[in-house]
Amino acid sequence: MKEGGFVYGTPEALFVSENPPSNASMRGVLMPCLAMDDVATANQSICASLIGAEHPMFFVRVYNGTYLELDPDFNPRDPGNFDNEASYFLRPSEYFPDYNTFEPLSHPDHRWISDGERLLIGAVDNTEEFQNKASIANFDHSIERTSTRIDLL
Repeated sequence: MKEGGFVYGTPEALFVSENPPSNASMRGVLMPCLAMDDVATANQSICASLIGAEHPMFFVRVYNGTYLELDPDFNPRDPGNFDNEASYFLRPSEYFPDYNTFEPLSHPDHRWISDGERLLIGAVDNTEEFQNKASIANFDHSIERTSTRIDLL
């Protein structure tokens, strides 16, 4: 069973969640990545940053090279690395058709993974466990959803 969570999305709506959206405890909005100036032109269309829907000045960013956290853009923990640590490549999964992965701009060859309780990042490996934890399912909710939102656990 894949453990990476779910993405509910269309160009207008995108959700990431360990649980169905009704059970999500934190929501975010997908936007063009903060570190766009550091991204090759060919990858700019897949680079995104996520802000908290209930806390719109807080971005999802890599913390301590391991965990994902919400950090305020007006007073970030590490301002010099904030834009890169809050930017991700949303890529089709290398492991399963119709799934995606998130690759942190600040940590090439890593992906978002789930430990069952929270999202963190892990180095890419070819184990079945990693492939399941790093793969995020896509569901089209174009009829039900009209805004862009990310549910992260």
